Amino acid sequence: MKMATPAVDDRYSTWANIVDSVIADHRNRAELNLAQRQMLVYDLREVKNMSHRQAISVADVSDKGGKNGVRIAKYAASEVADVIRSGLTSINDGMQMLRYPAEVQRAAAAELEAGEVSYLSDSSACAEYDIQQYDPNYGISAILADGCFLDDDILESMLHRLQTKQNIILQGPPGTGKTWLSKRLAYALIGRKDDDKVRQVQFHPNLSYEDFVRGWRPDGEGGLVLADGPFLKLAEDARNDPDGKYVMVIEEINRGNPASIFGELLTLLEADKRSHNDALALAYPRDDGERFHIPPNVYVIGTMNLADRSLALVDFALRRRFAFFDLEPMLNDDWRDRVHEQKDIPAEFLDNIAQRIITLNDQIAADRNLGPQFRIGHSHLTPSHDKPIEAHTEWFTEIVETEIAPLLREYWFDDPARALEESDKLVAGL
Repeated sequence: MKMATPAVDDRYSTWANIVDSVIADHRNRAELNLAQRQMLVYDLREVKNMSHRQAISVADVSDKGGKNGVRIAKYAASEVADVIRSGLTSINDGMQMLRYPAEVQRAAAAELEAGEVSYLSDSSACAEYDIQQYDPNYGISAILADGCFLDDDILESMLHRLQTKQNIILQGPPGTGKTWLSKRLAYALIGRKDDDKVRQVQFHPNLSYEDFVRGWRPDGEGGLVLADGPFLKLAEDARNDPDGKYVMVIEEINRGNPASIFGELLTLLEADKRSHNDALALAYPRDDGERFHIPPNVYVIGTMNLADRSLALVDFALRRRFAFFDLEPMLNDDWRDRVHEQKDIPAEFLDNIAQRIITLNDQIAADRNLGPQFRIGHSHLTPSHDKPIEAHTEWFTEIVETEIAPLLREYWFDDPARALEESDKLVAGL
């Protein structure tokens, strides 16, 4: 990709407008916290063999030191405009912070006044460089707008680890939004909601390597044909589109036997084993010389329900190839405000039922036969957009009777009176 040199008159306004557009959805810029400002962070990767280092620069705007409280970057902030306009780069190590737009404006203006801006005489002289594309159309702010109740710095950490580790697992109690969030993290990585680049499978005890990777299948004419499974199909799509990002979402990854299902691909999952040099022969090769490696633009997001007693522990071979994130029940202010605004349920009522569920969850977490992984998740109390709620008390009572009470009867199967008592507490006096 080549970066075009911006016109001299556009140096100041272009950069400020780009920064403004990134944070335009915030109601009050003065309330931007550190995590929100990190939305303005771009990792411009180290460029090798550049003939003109001025063609790519990092605007390092700080509120410490320098003229007028701003330290002037080595290169102009405005020079980065075309890079970011082409697509945000991945957030990675060595990142630089771009703070408030006023600071950026002062930095750009000071650079122009000091004559420190160095532009190449014609755009054809700009060096070519390779950076990971990151489309800003769907990102952290979009996940929050869709109804996520996590803090944005937690989402930022998840996305960062997905970009660097390339394999993450979201684990937690049932109803904490693991599947919902996994798809949106995939969209944020890709930069838009593109289901053609996201494949979703569910592991189960009967799933095999032959189902997931490759195996023999009946051809409908009495014979067998070697058929690729969903993972190899995704990898082939990614190989044919090296500039795109492709994500495999695996629900309930610990319901099957991951080591057996992945087979030799378990080794190839590692982020530093995604090259031709690391290729291995598959269990069912199409020819004697076929070797396979996972393309570097393939990512895996798994989910794990920790409350299922029938599941075995995930082995260490799988664990060290994934980064793990715990999801918790999130009956917080964000949850209350969203349900209140969308369904017009009184905030006081929502606070009341949230506290009842929190009290119940404390009882569940303290039970030595259960534990925190059995807590009730917020998904039970987060109504769908397309389902109107006419009477909020009846809505909550129905959820308790049809969703939560059956869970409690299963949790305390040896103490049905306890299960009934805790269920009754949830709806008493509403």
